[in-house]
This record gives sequence, C-alpha cells and structure tokens, in this order.
Amino acid sequence: MRYDKLSRQKIKSLWFRDKAYLLKEPSIDRLNSSKDYTYGNCRFIEKMVNTMNGQKRFQIKLRCTDRLGKLIGIFPSIKETARQLGVSPSTVYNNFRGIKKSIVGLKFQEVKNG
Repeated sequence: MRYDKLSRQKIKSLWFRDKAYLLKEPSIDRLNSSKDYTYGNCRFIEKMVNTMNGQKRFQIKLRCTDRLGKLIGIFPSIKETARQLGVSPSTVYNNFRGIKKSIVGLKFQEVKNG
C-alpha cells in the first residue's frame, strides 16, 4: 500500500472537507480498499466505524479445497479458517483474494448464502 500519494496539504484538505474535527476519534479510510491512499479515494470517518469495516472482510464464509479439488472443509469465516489451519487471518484473506499464494496447495472460494 502506498501512503505517499497524500501530501500534508491534501490530508489537511480532507480533514476540513470531511469535518474530521467534529469526530470523536477521526480515522482515515479508503473508499476502495484495493486502491491507494489518494485524495479521491480517502475520507475521514470515526475510528470505530473504520475498525468495524475492516473486520467485515474476515466474515466471509469459505470453501477450502486442495489442488486436486478435494474438499478440505467449509469454514464460517476467514478467522476460523485461519485458526483451524494454524495461519494468520491475513494469510488466508490474501490467498483467497489471489494477492499471495502462501498456503501451498489450498484454494479458497466464497460460499454464497441462498
């Protein structure tokens, strides 16, 4: 992730645009988390809201298979998948999104309800 795209001047502008001075605990948030920290992709919101938004990404129900397609298990969340596999939630999440291939031989797919 690149932070250098936001100059001090642009952060100050965001601060006033979003009235961050009125927030109890202001926190910078990216509108699209797969994009960089740029003026058009950032906003100030309450820290608690930002924390909750970050946790939502780990609440994805996953189907885990090996490289031959054999079902390993269906897990209720990324955190539970990580716990049972003995790895960090971010490792599972990054593998699921295709960012890193760090869990050798395993493939994750989202299980849609309904």
